[in-house]
Amino acid sequence: MTNFMWMMIITMGMVWGSAAFFREIIIATVHPYMSIFLRTVFASIMLIGIFMVKNKGVYHNNTVFGVTRHNFVVLIFIGVFSAFLPFLTVTSAQVYITGGLATIIVSATAFNTIVLSAIFIPSEKLRWHRLVGVILGIVGVGVAVGLDNAQGAWGGGVLAFTGAMSYAVGAVIGRLYLRNCPPLSCVLTTHMVAFFCIGILLISTRADQFFLVTPPVLFFAFLLGLLPSVIGGLMYFYVLEHAGAGNTLVGTIVSAPSAMILGAVFLGEQITLTQLWGFFIVVLGLIILDGRVFKLH
Repeated sequence: MTNFMWMMIITMGMVWGSAAFFREIIIATVHPYMSIFLRTVFASIMLIGIFMVKNKGVYHNNTVFGVTRHNFVVLIFIGVFSAFLPFLTVTSAQVYITGGLATIIVSATAFNTIVLSAIFIPSEKLRWHRLVGVILGIVGVGVAVGLDNAQGAWGGGVLAFTGAMSYAVGAVIGRLYLRNCPPLSCVLTTHMVAFFCIGILLISTRADQFFLVTPPVLFFAFLLGLLPSVIGGLMYFYVLEHAGAGNTLVGTIVSAPSAMILGAVFLGEQITLTQLWGFFIVVLGLIILDGRVFKLH
C-alpha cells in the first residue's frame, strides 16, 4: 500500500474522530435531535452541490442522483440503519459519556458486522481468528464502560452500542442488496433519508429547539456535516475501492484516540485508565479480526 493511501486512511480516521468533538460542542447548547438535523441539512446540501457540479444536474444515466429504483429502496433502509439511527443513538449517548468513550464503543461496529455477516451472508464464514477478534472487541468495550458506572456510563454505553449495531445492520443490508451504486449517490441518499427522519422527529417533539440555534452552533454543525459526513464518507468509499475493506479498520482504530485527544485538549474531558485499557483491547481485537498480521486468509 502506498504512502498516499496510508495518509488517506489515517486522515479518514481523524476526520471520523472529529465527529464526537463537534457533537459534544453542539449538544451543550441544543438537543441532540437538532444537532443531527443540522448535520444532515448541511451534509445533504453540500453533497447535492457536489453531485450537480460533477454531473451537471440531478439526472445521471436516466436516474435522479444516480440511484436506480432498486437501489433507492435499499438505500432507504441503509439510510435508516447507517445514518438516522446511529446518529440518533450515538449523539444521545454523548449526553451521558464523553465523545472518546462513545467512539471506542462505536468501533464495535466492525465486530457486530462480522457476526451479522456470518449469520446472513453464506460466503462470510466466522473463522476462528474472527471469533477471537469479536470476543476481544466486546470485552474491550465492556472494560471501557463497565468500570465507569459512577459517571452514568452504562446508559450512554448502551445507546452507543445500539448505534454500532445499527451501523452493522446497515452494512449487511448493503452487502446483500445494493447493486452498483456510485459512492457519492450512496452517501447523498442516506443522508437525505436521515434528514427526513430526524426532521419529522424534531418538528413533532422538539420544535422549540429552532429558537435555540446560535451562530456557533451553526458553525460547528457545518463542520460536522462537512468533515465526518461529506469528506469522511467519500474517503471511506475511496479507501474501500482502492485498499479494500480490511484497511478501513485502520481508520476505526485512529478515530478513537483522535476523539479522546480533541475532547481532552479542547473540552477538558478526562481520559480514564479503564478507557485506555478498553481501547487497547478493542485495537487488539481489530488486528486479530483483520488477520493479515498473522497471514490468515
